[in-house]
Amino acid sequence: MTTVYAAATPDAPEAPVTSVENIYVKIAWIEPPSNSAPIDGYDVLVARQDGLFVRESTYCDGFTSPTVLAEAYCLIPMAVLRGPSYGLVRGDIVRAKVRAHNEYGAGDLSPANAAGVAV
Repeated sequence: MTTVYAAATPDAPEAPVTSVENIYVKIAWIEPPSNSAPIDGYDVLVARQDGLFVRESTYCDGFTSPTVLAEAYCLIPMAVLRGPSYGLVRGDIVRAKVRAHNEYGAGDLSPANAAGVAV
């Protein structure tokens, strides 16, 4: 007897990893299992100084940027993270969460990275 699995939203990715690339913070993740439907986008959320995670749609748009979708990473200028949108200050850890999306909807958010690049 063959077992048939129903297609579903993607699994949550593992916590992303942050690193420095020149004047950018790189947020990278491993593509999670897609559950029978190709991943067609990613939401990348970055924590502001007050701890609230907000969707980064300028530099990390995983729906319109072929690089973000295909390579599973994005680059955010350090100056943007220190600017008014995020308000991070020297010593703050850049924390991020990622969620994959397929034709069945958005999966669960990854955990936030506990360590990584500091501003």
